[in-house]
Amino acid sequence: VVARVRPSPNPSDYVRPKDGEIEVAIPRGDETVYNQIEEYHFKFARVFGAETTQTSIFSNVAKDLVLGALDGVNCTIFAYGQTGSGKTHTICGDHRDRGIIPRSLSCIFDAIDSRQDNVDYSVYMSFIEVYKEVGYDLLAKEFGATVDSWPVVSVSLQGGEPVLQGAKRVAIASEDEGLHQYFLGAPA
Repeated sequence: VVARVRPSPNPSDYVRPKDGEIEVAIPRGDETVYNQIEEYHFKFARVFGAETTQTSIFSNVAKDLVLGALDGVNCTIFAYGQTGSGKTHTICGDHRDRGIIPRSLSCIFDAIDSRQDNVDYSVYMSFIEVYKEVGYDLLAKEFGATVDSWPVVSVSLQGGEPVLQGAKRVAIASEDEGLHQYFLGAPA
C-alpha cells in the first residue's frame, strides 16, 4: 500500500510525508495556553510527497502492475480516501497531466505493439466507481444521469476468481478507443 500527499497550492504544515510514513501533527487547545500537539504516524510501503509528478506515480506504482496484467497477473489499482484527498487527480489526471488510467491505456498498447511473442491480444475495458460502498458502472451510465440511477455492479467469486457482475465490458483495439471509452465514463 502506498500513499500520496495531494498536490496543493497551500500545503498543510500539519501533514509531513517522510520515508515510508506520513506524520500528522494536530494542535490541540489554545496554542498560548495548552500548546500541545498530538502526533500520528501512518506507515506505508512508499510515500509520495505533494511534489511527486503523475509520471513518477505511474512509473513507481502502476507500470509494473499494468505490464504484469499482459502476462496474466491479476492486479488492481485502487485509490482510497476522503472527498477532496486527490483520488481523481491521481487516477484520472487532467488534459495537461494524465493520471494512472490514461497512462495505463498508453502503456498497454505500447507494450502490445513492441512485443514479438506472436500472441494475439484482446483488450477489454470496464470502468467502475465505488461510492458509499456501492459499485457503479461508469461505461453504462446515461449521460447527465445522477449517481442514484447509474447501473450497480457487484463482485462475486467464480472458480476462486473475482468477477464483476453487471459491469459493461467493451472491446478496445487501440489507446484512442480506450481513451474514448474512458472519457465517456470519466467523472466530471
